[in-house]
Amino acid sequence: MGDSPAVLTDKISWKLTPISTERATGYDLSWTASGKLLQKDAAWHIHATAADGSNRVRLLENDNLVFDVNACGAGDTVVVARVLEDNSPNLWRLNVATGELKQLTYAKDVEKGSCSPDGKWVVYNEGQATDSLGKVFKISVDGGAPVELAHGTAFSPVASPNGKLIAYGRTDGQGASAKSKIVVQSLKDGAIAKEIELPATYSWHKLGWTPEGSALTYVHNNTAGNTENVYMQPLAGGPPVQLTHFDSEPAIVAAYAWSQDGKKFAITRARSNDADVVMFSGFK
Repeated sequence: MGDSPAVLTDKISWKLTPISTERATGYDLSWTASGKLLQKDAAWHIHATAADGSNRVRLLENDNLVFDVNACGAGDTVVVARVLEDNSPNLWRLNVATGELKQLTYAKDVEKGSCSPDGKWVVYNEGQATDSLGKVFKISVDGGAPVELAHGTAFSPVASPNGKLIAYGRTDGQGASAKSKIVVQSLKDGAIAKEIELPATYSWHKLGWTPEGSALTYVHNNTAGNTENVYMQPLAGGPPVQLTHFDSEPAIVAAYAWSQDGKKFAITRARSNDADVVMFSGFK
């Protein structure tokens, strides 16, 4: 974790400090309005910590499998993707202070939600829609009927910092003619504001927004090896901007997130070559 400058460029000298002592944590990251850092560990448990990693508290202690956790609005509300006995991930609203839970979605596979900054809406994609098309929905944080915003091969919708837009990835076509796009559209009425076309072979994931909302961010590897970095794509156009410049292990960017005021930046790096081959001999 470290301080983030007000202006993001490819010349930032990040001064990042390790804040975790656990072997494997931070596979998802989200900041609450009060500055707490939400994160998921390798055992699929979720925790809240202070910005410096202290005061670690596990949320939903009786849940064995939680896919994702995201802060929602200015209060103590978060949205989590829980997996219960039916083995179908769905979104739940959790009041961290009281422990109160409310189920929001009733689908087959909803693994992640993104809240509008005012805490009124949650956007998500359904991985196994009944017609085999990926769909993007919004739903009130109080529950109710979901509203479809997009369909096709759509994934990873994230709400903008001002709450007016969402962005998600979409693939049009198949095979050599397939086109990879990032789509930006209105949260209110679904009107498409912008489509950013990327090469079909362009590998990116973990879509997000810069704190002021003028650009999108994602993780990409443009090297011959496995080293990943965070990139910024300005909505005004132009080439992507490389924000981090990691060139060695830990090579994988598992997650990243800016605090809601944009002053802090958290990132999780994991080893790409983290497995060993062991030979056993002398069996009888």
